[in-house]
Amino acid sequence: MGCVGQDAAFDRARGSLCSATLSLLECSPVLVVDPRGSSPVASICQALKAACSGDTVVLRPGVYHEFLECTTPGVTITGQGPDSTSIINTEPRPACVLAGDNVRLSSVTLQQDSRDFPCLRLDGGALAVSDCCISAANCSAVLIRSGHPTVRGCAIQGSKQHGVHVRKYGCPLLEGNQIAQNGQFGVLVEPCAEVTLRDNLIHQNGRNGIYLEPKALAIIKANHITSNTDCNIDVGAGADATILENKIEQAGKCGVCFAEYARGVLQANTVIGSAWSNVVVMRGANVTVRWNSIHGSAQHGVYVHPGASATVQDNHIHSNNLNNLKIEERAIMDRSTNDRPIAKQEAQ
Repeated sequence: MGCVGQDAAFDRARGSLCSATLSLLECSPVLVVDPRGSSPVASICQALKAACSGDTVVLRPGVYHEFLECTTPGVTITGQGPDSTSIINTEPRPACVLAGDNVRLSSVTLQQDSRDFPCLRLDGGALAVSDCCISAANCSAVLIRSGHPTVRGCAIQGSKQHGVHVRKYGCPLLEGNQIAQNGQFGVLVEPCAEVTLRDNLIHQNGRNGIYLEPKALAIIKANHITSNTDCNIDVGAGADATILENKIEQAGKCGVCFAEYARGVLQANTVIGSAWSNVVVMRGANVTVRWNSIHGSAQHGVYVHPGASATVQDNHIHSNNLNNLKIEERAIMDRSTNDRPIAKQEAQ
């Protein structure tokens, strides 16, 4: 419970603390922290030592050079907005670790400036992070190790590695975030993790906007995914993705790639302007592509490789540079009821 690496008096068990200030705090459901000394509490760690389930820790404006860890269930930590409340850590550990069930963090900037540690680590439970700015100088901005947290309305950008890294068995909801300009993947999802991405802006990341490793699962709905260096969405070998109602544009390589033996549904999206093909279905993949608008790529609108199985129905596929629909030999295809302009440019 509480924080690590602060005043030694607060590293001892709560029962051994006799501070009058701490005793006062333990009676209050709202703990106010002010780094300038106008409150009885000058550190977040001190407040979290005193906090009980149901308490709120309010951070007044300022810069806090601390490591924040909360394992007490039901605690809310809120700042005065990411422009005015910052938690900056230069020690070799995350800036913030949340592990208690139903812990909530909002309206702060989190910044990790040390090597090889993420900025925010989420360890299990129904955690909630909202309206924060999060970045890491040498690692990933957000590491989700387990549980089913919600990350909503955050700016997750400028990290050396990934914007959000979801480890095995993590099941987060990522909603309404801007995930941008990270050095590698915008969102990396490891095998056996399950992620829901909804209404995010994911752009200008150094590799893929979203990358699902083998056997990962994802629902990707109503996002704007644009201008990532490699693919905007890369569904890895054996992964499974349901991709609905997104705007997917200006990929440095493919708009959406289903790798070998991937499975998925690509439905009611706009996929446009890729530097390679807009949609690629690799050998052994089994994919349904329907009700999409797919146009303006430098290569093919939809490219189905040998040995792939694809149902391509009721799409508006046009104005791609090479072929609107490229079907290799030995591909298994159902291509009924697409636009008639597609048929004129199909590769046989």
